[in-house]
Amino acid sequence: MGIIRNLSLLLLLTAPVFAQDLPNLHCSSTSPTWALDLYQEDAQFRFADRTIDYDIVDQTEGQPGPWPIGLTLLSRDDTSIVLLRGGSDYTVDILTQRRGLPVILSGTCVTWG
Repeated sequence: MGIIRNLSLLLLLTAPVFAQDLPNLHCSSTSPTWALDLYQEDAQFRFADRTIDYDIVDQTEGQPGPWPIGLTLLSRDDTSIVLLRGGSDYTVDILTQRRGLPVILSGTCVTWG
């Protein structure tokens, strides 16, 4: 019993807890061309001839809230920070990297799925 209880507690502590349930979002821009698909617990980012599958490991609500929302994306080899702003349309800023150099990308999002 003790092992199962400890494992359950560990799973609860490591599962992402999100302040808001966001809809599935498709975010993109054309200068430069990139796309980000956000789901409830994961994301896929396409930029500079690469595709990265991320887990969304944290969601932080801006102060005083509810916007912007910051998402921490983590993959095996990469980390990105996403800032979402809501309203009638969603806008997004992504802090990521390309060839080891920081890159900030901005775009718009639409709900889907």
